[in-house]
Amino acid sequence: MAKLILAGGGNAEQSRLIDEFFINLLPRKKFLFIPQAIAPKIWSYKRAYRWIRKPKSFRNLDVVMWKNLNQKKYKDLKDFD
Repeated sequence: MAKLILAGGGNAEQSRLIDEFFINLLPRKKFLFIPQAIAPKIWSYKRAYRWIRKPKSFRNLDVVMWKNLNQKKYKDLKDFD
C-alpha cells in the first residue's frame, strides 16, 4: 500500500521521529532525492545533498539525487523504494 508522508520545518532533532518512521518504510534503504523546492542560485545542489544526509537517521541510506527530471522515465524509478 502506498503511503504519503508530509513533513517540513524543524531541525534534525525535531524531525527525528518522522524521519525514522519514513526510513522504516524503505525495504531496500534506497532513497531518491529530488530537490525541486530549492533555488540552485541560493541553495546549491551540493548543499541540498549535504542537508538530506545530515540527520543521523539518513546516514545509512543509499541516497541518489536527481537534479533534473529531463530524460527520466517512469521505469527509472524501479531502483528506488
